[in-house]
Amino acid sequence: MMGNLLILLLGLLLGTGNVSIIADGFQIRLVNETDCCSGRMEVYHSGQWGTVCDDNWDLKEAAVVCRQLGCGGAVSAPGEAKLGQGSGQIWLDDVVCSGSEASLTQCTYQPFGTHNCGHSEDAGVVCSGSIQLRLSGGSQCDGRVEVNNPGEWGSVCADSWGLREADVVCSQLQCGAAVSAYGQASVNMTLGAMDCAGSEKRLCHCVSEDLSSQACRSGEDSAVICVNSGLIVEPTLSMLPPSPVVISGDQVTFRCTAPNPLYTSLDFELYQDTVGYQHPIVTQRAE
Repeated sequence: MMGNLLILLLGLLLGTGNVSIIADGFQIRLVNETDCCSGRMEVYHSGQWGTVCDDNWDLKEAAVVCRQLGCGGAVSAPGEAKLGQGSGQIWLDDVVCSGSEASLTQCTYQPFGTHNCGHSEDAGVVCSGSIQLRLSGGSQCDGRVEVNNPGEWGSVCADSWGLREADVVCSQLQCGAAVSAYGQASVNMTLGAMDCAGSEKRLCHCVSEDLSSQACRSGEDSAVICVNSGLIVEPTLSMLPPSPVVISGDQVTFRCTAPNPLYTSLDFELYQDTVGYQHPIVTQRAE
């Protein structure tokens, strides 16, 4: 026993051998254009996403990824960037799992950023399941954000919920841009707060907090209203009394009407009808 320990210590000191570590907690995702349960394998570390090298990557590692994401079983574990080549950091290499782990954090791998790969060797995963997204309590394009993962519909914590996150949801559901992002009374919260850059194709590609270790401070569910919800009616601007011509010295009133309660304030500008005149003569905000 003592001899083995000395050999291990010498290996560490001399830099020989292949020393793996047990992971700290980190978030993973599978990236492609249309699905959350297949794609290029990526890990979130030090504030940025990075890829995983395909050395030793096979169905055992893929099975752990699919289990952690709630995506069913592993179908395949393609390497050589067959599911898309990433850019930037390559965070993990020589990942080794038994296949029974609950998450990739329980597997072993080289220290973060230590690898001998290029992005042509990015690992991928294809799982048997899928993660669905819907809006509940309104129309197809407005309401509470709910995710089916795994096999149960649950809501998303509204902490840090804003228009960037709402834009990702509306885009994923093909509902146009987001008009409003808000919180409402919680029903069945199963996912922690989301943090999106706004460019993600799907909500599952955003960074999320672990609800089991971080309580939802607001206690509210995330909700959105998208442009295609049918709830948005454009405001109108009218002049009182109505007149096709206004001359110097006339006093008129302009009424800006917003039929939708989503409009908390409105800006309008009046322009002089003169050829080549480009600047507004009146800029007004209606609260």
